[in-house]
Parts: sequence; structure tokens; C-alpha cells
Amino acid sequence: MIMYKKFLVPVDGSHFSKMAYQKAVELAKLTNAEVVILQVAYDVDYYSRKGVLFARKYFNENEVKGECQNILSEVRKDVNEGDVKITELILMGDPAETIINEARENNYDLIVMGSRGNGPLKGAVIGSVSLRVLTKANNMVLIVKDPQEIIKD
Repeated sequence: MIMYKKFLVPVDGSHFSKMAYQKAVELAKLTNAEVVILQVAYDVDYYSRKGVLFARKYFNENEVKGECQNILSEVRKDVNEGDVKITELILMGDPAETIINEARENNYDLIVMGSRGNGPLKGAVIGSVSLRVLTKANNMVLIVKDPQEIIKD
């Protein structure tokens, strides 16, 4: 039997990431695991590479981290966490690569994430970040989807 001790739950504030967080907390209650809820924001280098003029001049990391904190609070607000140990984490970088690196470097037993988030692939079955994490992470990955959006044949 696999013993889970530490879950990584990347969130972006989307409906799907809220469902993933809820599911991770439910699993943590059953397994006595710790939950680390992660919000990843693009850093200034991302915007510079995308050609945003004056990105370095106007990028305010503290403001970005404040917005990330708001997302974490919003995701957590309606979840009954009980006695589960919850740790909040904000990191900067490419979301998929940052999630994969965090999971690998800190030995998470399971990554729990929504099937898609707030990215450009709103109608997709699985989002680009979820797909990259699912295919590239060495950790076990649980993808949580909305049961109301199950595709029928």
C-alpha cells in the first residue's frame, strides 16, 4: 500500500484548481498527509521574452505576490480543512516547470491538480500546464476534473 505524506496542489484560482484543492484536503484527512498549496506567477523574464516593453521597469514582484496570496485565500476560503497541515507557497517562473521542479526537489508523494485552469485552452479536456506536469513529472499526478463536464459518447 502506498503511504502519502505530502501533497503538492498547484492552484490558479480556477474552478478546477478549487476542486483539486478540495480533493487533496479530503485525501489528506484520510492519509494524515500534509498539503502544500502552490501558486505560481510568471516572473519578469517571461514578460521580457514575450516582448512586453519596459517589463523590468514596471514589474513589481511584491504586487504580483500579493495577487498570488489573494488567489490562495480565495481557493482556501470554502474548504473545511479540519486538522490537515496546510502550507502556502508562492513561486515565480513558468508554471509547469516550476511545479515539476518543486515536486522533484521536495519529494512530494502526489501532485493534485485541476484538469485545466485559467489558460487559453478553456474548451480543452486537459490544459497545457496539467498536460506538461502529467507527462514530465516523476511524481505521481492526480488530475481532478469536473464531473459535470464528462464527455459522453
